[in-house]
Amino acid sequence: MLSKLASVMLSLVFISPAPQIPVQPPNSVPPQRKLHISIEGYFSVAQMLRKELIERSQRKGISIGFVEKDKPYDLRILLTSDVGSDTGSCTGSCTSSDASCIVTSSSCSVTITINFVGAVGLTPEGKLQFTEAGLGSTREAAINHLASKLVKRL
Repeated sequence: MLSKLASVMLSLVFISPAPQIPVQPPNSVPPQRKLHISIEGYFSVAQMLRKELIERSQRKGISIGFVEKDKPYDLRILLTSDVGSDTGSCTGSCTSSDASCIVTSSSCSVTITINFVGAVGLTPEGKLQFTEAGLGSTREAAINHLASKLVKRL
């Protein structure tokens, strides 16, 4: 029985093989096509976001390119940006007879500034893909925050 199996196996080895079709290894990733993105909004904010998206997408191995709004695109991003600031003050006094209270009055002033950049992502058909926002103490920080969120969606 064993000799019969060996002779069958040996004859299979010498039979001319069928044409081989290249098979991708299971772990290989097919090449990605370039994602074409159109960004609309404040020019300076859009430029800064483009720069951040390019850097972050390259680190993740995502191929992106930017197109003008009248050219075909895969994703359209509409931007808005604003900054808000507010100042507040506080006062206090110590009237306690407790020995730990030494200060009889105090005052302070606090200013808080928040930068906001919002993005809406649309398909070429106009369907909503996502909404995201970036916040930061500077416009650059808000854009960086937004770019990190957007790259995860690409």
